[in-house]
Amino acid sequence: MVHNRVHSIELLQDQLSEIVPEARIIIGHGQMPERQLESVMAAFSRYEYDILIATTIIESGIDLPNANTLIVDRADQLGMAQLYQLRGRVGRGAQQGYAYFFHPKSMTEEAIARLNTLAEHTQLGAGYQIAMRDLEIRGAGDILSTKQTGHVSAIGLHLYTQLLNQAVRELKGLPKEKRAPINTAGIILDLPIAAYLPADWIPEIALRLQVYRRIGALAELDEVFAMTDELKDRFGVLPPAVEGLLFQIEMKILAQMAGATAILGREGEAHIKLPYLGEIDRNRMARELGGGVSVSRVAVVMPMVADTWREDLRDLLTRLADSGRGSGV
Repeated sequence: MVHNRVHSIELLQDQLSEIVPEARIIIGHGQMPERQLESVMAAFSRYEYDILIATTIIESGIDLPNANTLIVDRADQLGMAQLYQLRGRVGRGAQQGYAYFFHPKSMTEEAIARLNTLAEHTQLGAGYQIAMRDLEIRGAGDILSTKQTGHVSAIGLHLYTQLLNQAVRELKGLPKEKRAPINTAGIILDLPIAAYLPADWIPEIALRLQVYRRIGALAELDEVFAMTDELKDRFGVLPPAVEGLLFQIEMKILAQMAGATAILGREGEAHIKLPYLGEIDRNRMARELGGGVSVSRVAVVMPMVADTWREDLRDLLTRLADSGRGSGV
């Protein structure tokens, strides 16, 4: 448990002892002598205590694989980097980690934004997205002057850099950038469907690998449709796993056209990750998309209805691509 006030940390220990009298509780903070603090951490690592109450001194350089739950008191008073580092202290072993950030009902807008950002970015490798959002919250300042007032926060860093790049190209007399070529390699797709070429459908290994390579190289929707027709003509009716494979390639291409970075199936919902959602009117976007779709700072969320979710996802990605927010626009 993190309590970043040394003068009241012993009072918190007493309160926890009353609530959970059977728990063995120990305190650690930066005002302790070095040897004493070292012995505290070593004892906690050896399972001699159940709860460690500490200040933010534990945010870096300490590995406690046996700790799986973190509670941060007054998380609204800590910075984004501190909270991100603290969250990384748990779940470092084989057990699932849990982090709880406690805060008062009344907080500043920046504190709310920090906590919302951490709640939205929980996936592995989210540090970059969190850092970019932190930059937006604190303000990046004017790039071409010494004035540091954070104009970028008004429209968001993603749109700001696009506008800046466009303005620089215009000043140089360069033509407008064309849409970037389709490149689906960096798009994450995690949908609940089988996607492979069955061995009993194409028994010959060399031929099956050749088809895999050709499918992996598809870069346009027309190419996917042509490949579908070719496979039907050469090998007969497509098994569900092959239909799923071609569907995933089609979704990756549509995701690239829409500017999405990932499509994730989670508990009956499809989460379409888009980098520009923090810069727009999300309520208006949700109303325009309709169909039970919701929009957060990081994703467009669509309910996955059992019989229609594939067509619904295809239609939603097409509409997002047609909105003009895709890559290169």
